[in-house]
Amino acid sequence: MNFSNLFMAAAAIVLLAACGGKGETQHAAEPADTMVLEHIKAEEPELEFYTVSYSTNSKYAEYEANILCPKGGDESVRKAMCASILKLFGVKKPTGDEDFKHVLTTEGKKFLAQTKRDIEEIEGYDEEYFEKCSYLSNITVSYRSEKFVTLSVSGSEYQSGAAHGMPWKALASIDLSTGKRLEWDDIIKPGMKAKLKAMLKKAVINQYFDGHDVFDEYFTFDLPSIPPALTKNGVWFGYGVYEIASYADGFPEATIGYEQLSDYLTDNAKQLGDK
Repeated sequence: MNFSNLFMAAAAIVLLAACGGKGETQHAAEPADTMVLEHIKAEEPELEFYTVSYSTNSKYAEYEANILCPKGGDESVRKAMCASILKLFGVKKPTGDEDFKHVLTTEGKKFLAQTKRDIEEIEGYDEEYFEKCSYLSNITVSYRSEKFVTLSVSGSEYQSGAAHGMPWKALASIDLSTGKRLEWDDIIKPGMKAKLKAMLKKAVINQYFDGHDVFDEYFTFDLPSIPPALTKNGVWFGYGVYEIASYADGFPEATIGYEQLSDYLTDNAKQLGDK
């Protein structure tokens, strides 16, 4: 046997092992080394709403609140939406991280405690003629499209001894891409608000007051302080009690179609209202 040839063969085997089996075996390993696994992103849960409720009562007052709470969807949008809903409920500077149940519970206890203090401070308070104070708040879904959700916001507050309670009712639209409530300038072009006044007055007279112009005789007409809202059939405009009419007249309102308002709407409002 040629020992020099045998030594050279053994050296080649050792060299191949030291290099990780490269050489002919390199080609067999390439597919596994170069294969890229596709990253599959988990789908976000669909945005949904559920109702958070709290009620309590005492000798002096009763309290009830039912408000929507969003869950699922994009986290930043959901957080912004939580803040928007809590603002509608009356929380001054919400962050969107609040626990809704805790908010309602805290506000309910504060209402009862404040009512107790107010009643007990009344000179000559007579329990026989006392009527319970009350607070009621409801926030529900009025209409939902693929691009926005419009909420119905209603409620009332009554203080013992008052001639009547103070109710409220409105619609509020939230952009589902941002979670933020649509304000006046998000829906109506700022430069077109003055021109809108005549059209809206006519709509309110025809739709709410059955064609009777009550404003020239009793009240001055103006644009509502409440921001408009998007609905299935057009833009809703609504007023609070006493804003442009008597308490007995309730909540004057009117809806004007998207096509009729085309020149007045912002590009974003047109896009959101486009079916």
